[in-house]
Amino acid sequence: MDLDAYPFASADEAIARFCAGAGIPRVDLRVALQGHAAESLWVHPVDHHPNEIAHRLAAEALVDPIRRLALR
Repeated sequence: MDLDAYPFASADEAIARFCAGAGIPRVDLRVALQGHAAESLWVHPVDHHPNEIAHRLAAEALVDPIRRLALR
């Protein structure tokens, strides 16, 4: 999937607005994946599930937000 032409952008924006209005913490993992070619984050060219690189980037992006939630 091309992260620059994300097909679910409008749905994602609606979810972001809802979360902001409801005070629900939200992390946009696309920020963590920016700068990486989409193909470099796939398991295989015909299997676009996230590979170990994408999972590592997502995990690193979630560490601090999860810690902040745990310290509430």
